[in-house]
Amino acid sequence: MPVDMLVDLSRLPDFTGALAKVSSMGIETRRARPREMEGLVRWVAENFSQGWASECRVALSRMPPSCFVAAAPMEFVGFACFDVAQRGVFGPMGVQESWRRKGIGSALLLLSLKSMAEMGYRYAVIGEVGPVEFYRKVVLARVIDEDSA
Repeated sequence: MPVDMLVDLSRLPDFTGALAKVSSMGIETRRARPREMEGLVRWVAENFSQGWASECRVALSRMPPSCFVAAAPMEFVGFACFDVAQRGVFGPMGVQESWRRKGIGSALLLLSLKSMAEMGYRYAVIGEVGPVEFYRKVVLARVIDEDSA
């Protein structure tokens, strides 16, 4: 059952190593461009879900877009959005199956959370988490216990 997690944005790890690792594989990680909306939304729908595609469209309509992408030459391999369903909430995020476990998700997560911190957020909620251990490991996120909420 998915849970929500909380991240203290003042304690984010340095992300330069994560970006360098991904870059060394020929993957560019950056903020999505509005002109990429149709192609990115279509890619998200085909690789993940129509719901996530709709949320991606919302993130791309913001100024600046609240969506980051990982792109190999001529193709998307991952995306991450925030401030979609609610302000201060990270997600959705997805990496194409053949590109998983290479650090791309970590790079996208760190870029997104750094952007949220720069916007003035002190904490971020990671909504409906599946891989709890991933978020604990990468950004020291902790599960929000219903009793403490």
